[in-house]
Order: sequence, then structure tokens, then C-alpha cells
Amino acid sequence: MPLPHMSHPYIRELFSCISSDDTILPDELGQCRGIYNSFLFSVFPSADFTVWPQYPLHTPQGHNRGILYSFVVEFVREREQIPVFFLDVKPAADIDDDSARAVADKKMRQTFRILAKSCKTPRLYGFSAMGQKLALYCLDMESRHITPAAIECSSTRITDTVPQEWWDIDITTQAGYDKFMEVAQETKGMVGLKQTFDLEGQPRIFED
Repeated sequence: MPLPHMSHPYIRELFSCISSDDTILPDELGQCRGIYNSFLFSVFPSADFTVWPQYPLHTPQGHNRGILYSFVVEFVREREQIPVFFLDVKPAADIDDDSARAVADKKMRQTFRILAKSCKTPRLYGFSAMGQKLALYCLDMESRHITPAAIECSSTRITDTVPQEWWDIDITTQAGYDKFMEVAQETKGMVGLKQTFDLEGQPRIFED
């Protein structure tokens, strides 16, 4: 049975339970991952997608070569599994730390390099989440260009190579929620699926 669709007010309520009055609860990262885990399962139903909270990596020969500690969504058809979307979660406080943002950005770009080998859609989207704030990344498979473009360090002045402004999507706002769903809908469209929601908020998938 598919999970109930997680609405914007419900997600806002879940995040409000993690922190209040600038007080972060213990295991804030684990709780954030739990929210995003449930959200991804509701947005990408198991009839067509597999959501990996930890993505297993393999060599071309099929041997295990480690784990990618990010959420990866694969589109499943018969025996084929195609990565179509990913999301990496960091603590909310990282957004105010220049070096933490740089680490998060590096991981996003490394993840694109890993998943691009198996991706068959025109674009591959990924979100970097720091608590409820999201930065949207996209790899164009034809040009191999990643947006936002990397900012090079300067040898003569201090440069913010990963600006805080990149995390400009707040999943707890209606605008942020709508942007996330827009990207999810485009991702489904790229694999030939359309999604609507019935009167009970359950996702319904239709093939083109």
C-alpha cells in the first residue's frame, strides 16, 4: 500500500519538532534524515522507484566497492535500475559554516560523477539539504555541465566559493515545497510517468 502523501503543513510540523527557540534537539541529523526518508518514499512510490537511504556502489564486474551515504532514487523497470534523483542531508548548522558548505558542495559534485555513469535521463537532479534548507543542483547529461557552476578560489583575495545563498529553498514553506515537487514531477516525466493525487492524498502514477 503506498504511503500517504506528505503535505506541506505536515512537513512543516515535523521540522518544527526538531528545533524551537534556537534549541536543536539531540540527533537532529538523524531526525532530519528520517523526515526526508519518509518524504521521498511518499513522492517516489515503490511501484516504480526504489529509494536508497544508503546507496551501494559496485564495480563494473558487480563487486561491492562501498556505500554512498546519500538518498538515491532509482527508477525500476524489469531488471533495470536507473538513478534519477538524489538528496544529501547535513545538519542545519552547517549552512553558517563556510568549510561545511564546501564539503557538502564537493560531495554533491562527486555524487554526480558516480551516478552519471548509470543515468539515462536528460538531466539528473540532486538536492543538498541542511536541515530544512535546500540547494538545488542539476547535471545536464548532454553538456556534462553542473549547475550551480563551481566558483574557483582566488589566489589574491578571500572568496566564498560555496555561498550560503545557494540554499535558498525552504521545504517548510509553500514555495519551497512546490519547488521540490516541481523537480520531482519533472523527474517522473523524464522516465515517462505522470503523477496526480487522489482525494485522499494518495499518489497515482500513470504511464505515458
